[in-house]
Amino acid sequence: MTARIPAILLLAALCLPVLGGYSWLQYQKAEVRKEVERQKERGFAEEDLVLLRFSYSETKHLLRWEHAAEFEYLGQMYDIVRSEEKKDSIYYWCFWDEEETALNQEMAEVEKSLFNTDPHRQEKQERLQQFYKSLVYIESDLQDIPQPTTITKPNSFFLTNLSLVSFEPPTPPPRF
Repeated sequence: MTARIPAILLLAALCLPVLGGYSWLQYQKAEVRKEVERQKERGFAEEDLVLLRFSYSETKHLLRWEHAAEFEYLGQMYDIVRSEEKKDSIYYWCFWDEEETALNQEMAEVEKSLFNTDPHRQEKQERLQQFYKSLVYIESDLQDIPQPTTITKPNSFFLTNLSLVSFEPPTPPPRF
């Protein structure tokens, strides 16, 4: 039991910063949504609204709906203040929620780093793995190397000249 306590503490120390940061971003997002709802009740100024027009098919394919009055379009969050339907299209007067957009982008970055889904980071890791693989000797590479040949008859030239080499120094070593 006592051996498990350090392991649990280590796991908690590794997970808490990421989970705590992600939870904090979720909390901030909920607070921003509450503030936008309060602002909706008070009413928005016309200059704060953005007019977006979509065909009915575009509302199904281009928009990612959070709920009936909020959607994401091109990575930006919009809260619908009012809408108007015409023949083949629908008009939305929306409040562009820049704070929630920024929080969503931060959360996406945390998720990328947590689940390693960033394509640039994956590419760097693949290159690093290829480099490490190039440093490791693999047994299958031996098939390409020719086997050494054995010498059956000694070469007499090298044996006779070996005795002529003197290994004595020409002068005595210096004294310190």
